[in-house]
Amino acid sequence: MRGLARSPALHFLVLGGILYLLRAGLALPPAASRPVAAAIQASRPAQSAAPAAGPRLVTISAPQVERLREAWRRSRRRLPSAAEEARLIAGLADDEMLYREALARGLDRAQPVRQRLIQNMRFLRIDEGGGGRDLYAQAVEIGFDRTDPVVRRFLVEQMRLLVRAGDRPDVFTDAELEDSLRRNAERFSLPAFVRISHVFLDADRRGEALEQDARRLLARLRAGRVSPDTAPELGDPFLPGHHPALASRSELAKIYGPDFATAVMRLPAGVWSGPVRSAYGLHLVWVHESLPGEPPQLADVRGRLTLELAHERQEARLAAYLRDLRRRYEVRVELPTASAATPREASR
Repeated sequence: MRGLARSPALHFLVLGGILYLLRAGLALPPAASRPVAAAIQASRPAQSAAPAAGPRLVTISAPQVERLREAWRRSRRRLPSAAEEARLIAGLADDEMLYREALARGLDRAQPVRQRLIQNMRFLRIDEGGGGRDLYAQAVEIGFDRTDPVVRRFLVEQMRLLVRAGDRPDVFTDAELEDSLRRNAERFSLPAFVRISHVFLDADRRGEALEQDARRLLARLRAGRVSPDTAPELGDPFLPGHHPALASRSELAKIYGPDFATAVMRLPAGVWSGPVRSAYGLHLVWVHESLPGEPPQLADVRGRLTLELAHERQEARLAAYLRDLRRRYEVRVELPTASAATPREASR
């Protein structure tokens, strides 16, 4: 297993997967964090992982701020607000700190980085008959290991993965899982279901007479005890149908809208109710049956709970690590000259 972790082929696949996810704008699932981290951990040279002590300076330059603003403007068609710009700058500073910590841990010597730099050299046709080791040395001498944006992004993401993964697997007791289940019972509960028939009155067709027609027809349905099987003929056509199958609130909301779905879930069974408004008009509703939601059982949702708690713990580790970095680094921002003439400290 240790030999596999040191395999260049595995490291190249790891790099390819990371770069693919970054290009797609995706994050690695929590389950993927530990194998990737283990592969990188095995490949890096033996040295102390402790960062150097003392405050260090991170400077966000005016051109970097301009690029952040321009990227935001292109994607949102407006400039960022002051709060949005502050978050963008803080994120850039976090990335710089993580990058420097990755260098301090020797992650830049990992096989995926070496492979990337060698590929760069071969792409530029800087070979001169040397092998991979020579090409890597030339790339470092040129400074590709510090200027390649793909390598830089890779190192930042590896730091995030390593910090999230921690030193040992996350293990949760039943008490912790039960506590999380109590806090999230509504989200994990089996939903309530309802089966209805309805008479539809089209808002576009009936115009101002819509509500009056609905009240008149509701009185007729109640007085005449009209069967829900034949009652829809008294109203207007409804393309999705008048007798939907047993459905949850979320399923009804997809067709009729959330307000209609919420109202229908509260109606009594066996009587004509309404009118209930939807995105299309008004509905007179007959509830055939209602099935209440069921509280979740730990045995049924243990796997989902474990994944969520592990993700929460990983994110908490990363947040704590970043807070510690921000205490040890000084961050200064050079605003573009149109905004300010002198540097200022970034608000953290």
